[in-house]
Amino acid sequence: MTPTTEPCYRAAGPALLRMPLRSFPRPSTSTGTTPAELLVRLKSLTDDPLLMEAVELANPALADSAVADPQALSPKALRSTVLAMNAYAARLSGRATPYGVFAGVARASYTGPARAELGPLDAHRKHVRPDAGWLARRATELSCRAGLQPAVGLTTNPLVRLRAGRAAITAPGDLATETGRAPREAAVRLTPPVRAVLDAARAGTTGAEAVRAAVRAGATEHAAARLLTSLVKARFLLSGLQPTHLGDPLGDLTARLEALGASEAEPLRALAGRLRRYASEPLGARGPRARPGAAATAPEPPPHVDTLLDARVDVGPLVRQEAEQAAMVLARLAGPSPGRALHTYLVRRYGTGRSVPLRELEDALDHLEADPPPAENRARDAALVDAYAAALRSGSPEVELTDDLLDAVAPADDGLLPHDFDLYALICAPDTSSLDTGDFRLVLRGVPAAAGAGNALARFADAMGPPGRSALAGIRRAVDETALAGAEPGAVTADLVFQPLPADALNVARVTPTRAHRIAVNTVDEDGAYTLIDPARISLHATPERVVVWADDLDREVVPLPASALSPHFTAPPAARVLAMAAAGRRAPAPFDWGPLRDAGRLPRLRRGRTVYVPQSWRLPLPRDAARSDDRERERRFARWRGEHGVPRHVMLADSDRGIPLDLDDPLDRLWLHSRPGGSVLLQEIDPDAAGWLTSGQGPHLAECVFPMVRTAQAPHRPSHSLREPACAAEPIGGRHLRLTLTGPPAGLGAVLDGLARGPLSGLPGGIRCFHTHTPDGSGLDLVLGAAEEVGRERALRRVYEEIAHHRTEGPAPTVSVHEYRRDAGFGGAVLFPEEAEAWAEADSSAALAVRAAAGAPVARDDLTVLSAVDLTWHLDAALPKADRSDDGHLDWMPAPDRRAFAARRRAMWPYLVGSPDWQALVQEGRAAVVERWRDRDRAAIRYLERVPKPQRRSVAQLLMRVHATRSVGPAAAPRLLATAAAAEYARLSWLRATRNRPC
Repeated sequence: MTPTTEPCYRAAGPALLRMPLRSFPRPSTSTGTTPAELLVRLKSLTDDPLLMEAVELANPALADSAVADPQALSPKALRSTVLAMNAYAARLSGRATPYGVFAGVARASYTGPARAELGPLDAHRKHVRPDAGWLARRATELSCRAGLQPAVGLTTNPLVRLRAGRAAITAPGDLATETGRAPREAAVRLTPPVRAVLDAARAGTTGAEAVRAAVRAGATEHAAARLLTSLVKARFLLSGLQPTHLGDPLGDLTARLEALGASEAEPLRALAGRLRRYASEPLGARGPRARPGAAATAPEPPPHVDTLLDARVDVGPLVRQEAEQAAMVLARLAGPSPGRALHTYLVRRYGTGRSVPLRELEDALDHLEADPPPAENRARDAALVDAYAAALRSGSPEVELTDDLLDAVAPADDGLLPHDFDLYALICAPDTSSLDTGDFRLVLRGVPAAAGAGNALARFADAMGPPGRSALAGIRRAVDETALAGAEPGAVTADLVFQPLPADALNVARVTPTRAHRIAVNTVDEDGAYTLIDPARISLHATPERVVVWADDLDREVVPLPASALSPHFTAPPAARVLAMAAAGRRAPAPFDWGPLRDAGRLPRLRRGRTVYVPQSWRLPLPRDAARSDDRERERRFARWRGEHGVPRHVMLADSDRGIPLDLDDPLDRLWLHSRPGGSVLLQEIDPDAAGWLTSGQGPHLAECVFPMVRTAQAPHRPSHSLREPACAAEPIGGRHLRLTLTGPPAGLGAVLDGLARGPLSGLPGGIRCFHTHTPDGSGLDLVLGAAEEVGRERALRRVYEEIAHHRTEGPAPTVSVHEYRRDAGFGGAVLFPEEAEAWAEADSSAALAVRAAAGAPVARDDLTVLSAVDLTWHLDAALPKADRSDDGHLDWMPAPDRRAFAARRRAMWPYLVGSPDWQALVQEGRAAVVERWRDRDRAAIRYLERVPKPQRRSVAQLLMRVHATRSVGPAAAPRLLATAAAAEYARLSWLRATRNRPC
């Protein structure tokens, strides 16, 4: 029986049915792996016209190889070809993810008695369009042609950033296509012609006007044209010919070319005609040699195909109820939300209520990390281990997710439940009538949730026509109602539309916007049926509970909702990523995790009611030379492993979200399995009834449904916790301390340190304590502020920002990010006695800053820095136990001396080294403040060492010296400073012994 927990999610519209086009399982074959048997298998594969059409669209090179003369293939090439073709055949029957003509989609309802009517293969439709990457490259090429360039409209890409004399753009998609890998950033020097072109194109211009602007800035006409071409190719400039990924991109490009009177529109019109003719042909009706790119009636560029099923499917109300129950459990397994990280960042850096322009936050994305992984939960791990052990003892292949186990694994927290998501589930039933009687199971997929409810349908809604668009609009109305429930009065929702940066994601980035408002980050669709919100006129601010996105043009709050199933956090430009984070707000559904058992050799099925959250799985170890080992020995080992673990015949090779079904009785499938890279592979069971209720003339098919789940007002009776608690706790962040990380050019950081050396934090109430150190990679500064009162801490924070603004140099000012301080005293790790360590760090930081403020004639800063290290060395050495000293009593714990470096400064430093230990010579020269800071630092060091157990004092002394050197000169120069200080101290001790003096 299904638990009767009342769900707080509902399916807001029809499900998206996803189905592979061949029946499951594949027909059994008994061919082996000898060359003759492989030739027979290849012949049977290439005789399948549907498989060949699918392979020709997905991998034309493999299709060519498969239909070429097989006798001409080497044994290795023959085996590789057959294995690849066999894997595609497995995908055609066992993987429901829509791709080309491998699998198709349809709408599925759940309003009445269950029914499943599936038309024949030739009744399914193909929705064909040119490959989006090819079309984008074609548009760029046309924009750069000499005959078209002057008339083409140009706009500066909103992703362009001007900094430090350069123009930079984040991960241009076209560059990713040309290089095969997306760069993190591309940049050009901001010369006068470049600046003139970018400025002229900000409000929109033509190629001719842009060339004239570059000529006025000093470029020749020929150089200006070349500059324009390079900026368009690198996407610094967006061409007016660049096709949108909405609607009909090919028709849009053709219409724009026709408006310019360009003859290049004619080939595109012919291409559109060939696409329509190819789309009208039945699936698998063209022989194996009739590739779309090779046939006279087919398009030359590789087409992208979405298959629309001729299906009338109703899965019944019981399936819907079970999916809603599963959504509630899945929501309790929610993982960290990027929205919480953005809220925390805004509160910590800007406080609540301060508006921050969207563009300012784009540069802070590196700091906006998701919440840290949850702390170790021993109760959760113990509950999982107990359930796993009980299943092993009883020999049961499954663990039931009872209420007690669910509470131990995922305590209910209504305040962290997601607003909406798409739930992916494989429906398993012996026949259609079982859906009405309750004899079915839902098997949740490994990647259970997309960005939002209905986004999986959004890719296909336009191709489905009015029924698809109407269904999507209904789902989004329910999503909007939930999203606006906690927003300001008068708030509106908006479709967040963007072109993904990876070029290979363009084909699946199809969206069908339905809302009245739209935020287009790097794409424009000029249909005029919506209100366009300019990203440059958007700001964000934090309230104690959430992040508010404010549209200045509308003078109201706007809730941006991603319109694509693609995750914006991996594929979107920076502005879209920030807006998506703001919309996330809570947590994202995540698959069940077995915790410490996740790498076990065998894991039982996890079931609750009729829903399987994790299928039974086996982890198969694969030697690195498995494919090259003796066939008979490999087969014996595999048969023994399979028998010991009871692995069934049909399993799914789990490869992220790209599962491939395998028949372990098929020698070719076993060979393909063993040809995987060495290590281990994860095999998951396939439910015996996975293919049973949805049949065609071929036989039964696997069927997967995507349910659009939207949260209702109904909530479980559990304590709720909102975003207010982690972001606005009563205790200040990091206790009474803040850690600020300053990153920027060395000159800017040095200016900030010089400003701090002049005491900008002095005179503040609340017992301000401050110390700094350099980050381990030397790229920034860590500044720790502590105050007895939160008011004093906030005032100190404002002083630091003022110091940065006052002392900024040419180029960008240092950026500041605020982190939690973890009581490491700037040592970079856990320390003994944090209070004493922090007191020493504060005194040492004050001493280092005093050196910066006082250095100059007659003592240079470098010499004074070495003398400071020598002073600390002398006092630490005197405090160490005798057992930690060498035979001569000193410096056994210091690094090897650099006598050459000391020789260069010996003349300047010698009068101070041979003077009194209290550095009276420095006091007489007006350096009393420096010497006083050294004394404070040394006393703090002695107090710290006295607390440390004697066996550890040596290592702590070494740590203090390393931290002092890093704080004084940075991590790169710290080793040389220590070596020079060691040489100076050795020289001082030698002089003392020679003059029969002893160190005090």
